[in-house]
Amino acid sequence: MKTLPGFHKLIALTAVILLSAGISSAGAQEKEQPKPAAASTGDRPAEHPATRETTRDSYKLEFTFLELEGSKKINSRTYTVMCEDLGGRTAGYLRIGSRVPVPMGGTAPGGATPAQFQYMDVGMKIDARLVSTADGALTLSSTVDVSSVADGGGSPGLAPVVRSMQFSSNTGIVPGKPTVLSTADDLGSNHRFEVQVIATKLGK
Repeated sequence: MKTLPGFHKLIALTAVILLSAGISSAGAQEKEQPKPAAASTGDRPAEHPATRETTRDSYKLEFTFLELEGSKKINSRTYTVMCEDLGGRTAGYLRIGSRVPVPMGGTAPGGATPAQFQYMDVGMKIDARLVSTADGALTLSSTVDVSSVADGGGSPGLAPVVRSMQFSSNTGIVPGKPTVLSTADDLGSNHRFEVQVIATKLGK
């Protein structure tokens, strides 16, 4: 049986149409395929905040006690207090000295020695507190109590004679520069007492 020439053309045309339709359908499916949703922020692992380094400034406070006769220095003693800044405030104290017996009433049997004693702390007491501001200024609040037994005041059976100097101050200071906290004249002589402090900022 002979195939008509037009029949081959019809079959070829039909194949081209079907092939084109298949390509168009595949392209449409690719376009309609939904894209994967972006991961939400809540799915991400929590970010750890950067660790903040806590800075603490440390200071060395040198208290110098001078005894002057006129303009001549005849005695000098220095005491050091270490302070660490914690949140804008520092505190330090120093205690050094002796416990002196003070006789109480009554005597021991068979003698003139007192039967009881009460002890008194004599020496150096320093309480210091530094307050720093945002601009780096420093204010020193200090309380100082200096006491000593006077010469000839420690005879057996007699209460000792104690010399003392006490003061409290609130003073602005500059690190590295000496600052006078207090001056006082001795009541029994021409001596004068002066207390200075130098604050030195220490390295980290």
